[in-house]
Amino acid sequence: MSTVAGGVSLFLADREDAVQTSYLDPRVDNPQWSPWARLSEAAKTTPGAVVSAVSNVAGGVSLFLADREGAVQTSFFDPRH
Repeated sequence: MSTVAGGVSLFLADREDAVQTSYLDPRVDNPQWSPWARLSEAAKTTPGAVVSAVSNVAGGVSLFLADREGAVQTSFFDPRH
C-alpha cells in the first residue's frame, strides 16, 4: 500500500506481538527504506497476524487487525488533522 505515488508502506505483526511499519518515499533525494517503527505496544496481537491497510483520504491510512481475543482493532492517520 502507498499514500504517495510510487511509494510503499509495509505493516506487520512482529515476534513480540506488536505492529510495526516501514516505508519508502520516492519523493526524497536518495530514497531508502525507513527504519522499522512500532505502532503498538508488545502483546497486542499474534506474530504473523494479517494487518490490513486501506486509504480513503489522500495521504492517509487506516489499519485493521484481529487481536489475541479475536476482536478487530483499528488505528488511522489522517493528514488533514
